[in-house]
Amino acid sequence: MENSADRLRQLVGLPPSSLCNWDSINEEDFEELCYDVLRRTGIFDERTIRKHGKTRSRDGGRDIEIWSRSRIGKPGVKWIFQCKYLSTSRSLGAGRIDMSDVVEQYGAGGFGVMTNSVIDSTLYDRMDAIAARRGLELMSWSKLELERFITPRRDLLRRYFKHD
Repeated sequence: MENSADRLRQLVGLPPSSLCNWDSINEEDFEELCYDVLRRTGIFDERTIRKHGKTRSRDGGRDIEIWSRSRIGKPGVKWIFQCKYLSTSRSLGAGRIDMSDVVEQYGAGGFGVMTNSVIDSTLYDRMDAIAARRGLELMSWSKLELERFITPRRDLLRRYFKHD
């Protein structure tokens, strides 16, 4: 039903209106929101998802670990996601993400970043270069992608975002 609402919104030319008040959540809420988003994409096997500790815990650079669903002729891939909640209006740059060591240490075939901000071109460039060298799959969820995914899912809005 939510996918139908998304398509209908696009067909009538309505822009996604954001109801995500990022100032109303904290870092821990943000990581839990990311967990719920990944579970609901349909790309991943939700039975394999693991959130590694609380925010700022010793998670080894893995906020969330999950396997993609197997498809005919293609086995599932282990993914590591880093969730970055920024309380400022700055963009997320390459200096705030640790990708190479984490992917190598935990044997991931996919790496993703989720943030409530926009992603700086330096981070995109770094991720693309590392992915090309190592044959990794990439996924990035900036505030724009997150808002497009969350807005039609009213249960996520009610659970995570407080409105006046």
